[in-house]
Amino acid sequence: FNYLEIGSYEGNSAMFVAKNFPNCKILCVDNWVSTEDYYGQDFNIVESNFDQNIKEFDNIIKIKNSSDNFFLGNNYNFDVIYIDGYHKDNQVLRDCENSWKILNNDGIMICDDYFWNFYENIENNPCFAINKFLNKVKNEFKVLRVTNSQIFIKKLK
Repeated sequence: FNYLEIGSYEGNSAMFVAKNFPNCKILCVDNWVSTEDYYGQDFNIVESNFDQNIKEFDNIIKIKNSSDNFFLGNNYNFDVIYIDGYHKDNQVLRDCENSWKILNNDGIMICDDYFWNFYENIENNPCFAINKFLNKVKNEFKVLRVTNSQIFIKKLK
């Protein structure tokens, strides 16, 4: 299957998928730029760790770009999309909307940090944006599971 990851950080989730599904094609999209929720962390080190972590996997493709730019030039559809990019509400909403367009029917979209609470204004956090998105695609999805940090959504049509 084809797997898209928006926000890869050091590549742990991509490595998990690569190890468990060696025939899967994995695209990792990240710009490796720090945001306010990382308190000035050096993303050159984070990116270097990502490169080191994935070097043994032939099925992981690194795409250093913003998710917005990736979606503008993308020609692929995906069976699974994992969203864990920039956590601010507007970006989460755009990532959900853009991912939904290229998610295959019966595909799974996983939104990480669903209950993440970094921003003081609750409406700026991922949960608000994800719920807003789900209201837009009513009757087109089934929630498969909600964990302490993720929501798994199946696209029905």
